[in-house]
This record gives sequence, C-alpha cells and structure tokens, in this order.
Amino acid sequence: MPLPSIDIPFSVTWIRFFAPYTTPCPSSFFNDGPFDFGGYVFSKFKSGKWTVTGGIRFDTRHIQGNDFYTSTDTQTGFARHVTGTNTVGAYLQFPALKLHYNGVSASIGATYTANEHTSLKLNVARGYRAPNITESASNGLDPGTHIVYIGNRNFKPEFSFQRDKWISIHRWLPE
Repeated sequence: MPLPSIDIPFSVTWIRFFAPYTTPCPSSFFNDGPFDFGGYVFSKFKSGKWTVTGGIRFDTRHIQGNDFYTSTDTQTGFARHVTGTNTVGAYLQFPALKLHYNGVSASIGATYTANEHTSLKLNVARGYRAPNITESASNGLDPGTHIVYIGNRNFKPEFSFQRDKWISIHRWLPE
C-alpha cells in the first residue's frame, strides 16, 4: 500500500501603500502609512480514492492618520492642505483615526473518486474582508471619478460562510 502524500505550501504577503490623491484620502493624512499583512498555509492529503485539502489564512489591516485640515486657496478657489499649527479658519477634512482589523479565513474540502468518471465533492469555507480606506476614512470628492465618498469609521469586517457539495461526472460521448 503506497504511503499518503501531503503537500504544505506556505506564503506571507506584506502590502504597504500610499494614497496618491489629495482627496478623498490624502497620503499626508497617514503618519505611518496604511499596511496590510497576511499569511497562509494550505495542505493536500491524498490516500486511495480520497483527496482532502485544507487551508487557513490570517490577515491584518492597520490604518492610522493625523488630523488633516484644508482651506480654500484664494488664487485657485480649490481646497488645499493646511500645514503647521495654524488651523484657524481651516476645515477639518479628515479627523485623526486609528483602525485595526484582524481576520481568519479557512477552508476544508474532500473528494471521493468513485471511479474514473465519477467523483463526490464537499467543501466548507469561511471568508474574511476588512473595510478598505475608501469605506472607512473618505470624506470628500474623488477628483478622478467625480464621486463624493463619505467613509464610516464604525464599519466592521465582513465574514462569510460557504458550503458546497456536488457530484462530478465526466463521460465522453462516442463520436
């Protein structure tokens, strides 16, 4: 009897980004820059007519920013960033914020190969998605799309649960 095989790949992802626009979320608003970090492990076990796969992933998102004031530029009529401590008469476009989200996603599935034409499959999974910067911190017009975004700092991460079961039949018809 052959020994079962197990594959265990591993990966870590780190993303750091800076918003290039002055609105709706300017890069100067973020004092350390927002970042995402995640890692996962996925495994596959095969023995006889059974194949079992499973994986787990952890993600974290951190967004932190200082107060961001704007005032109207007398020459152009457009809002401009007010720097320094003199914010008299300026508009608080983006209040300081500190948001941190964590989530775990996982899945496990099994396939039973009854014969060369038929297999039975079952999968269960949990998904995770953290609010992005636009959803949580925007407050103004996006000059590229001409859409006004209003963020909500009270948004919570989204979690999903999914179950799948199916029968797979592969049979070629004679020519």
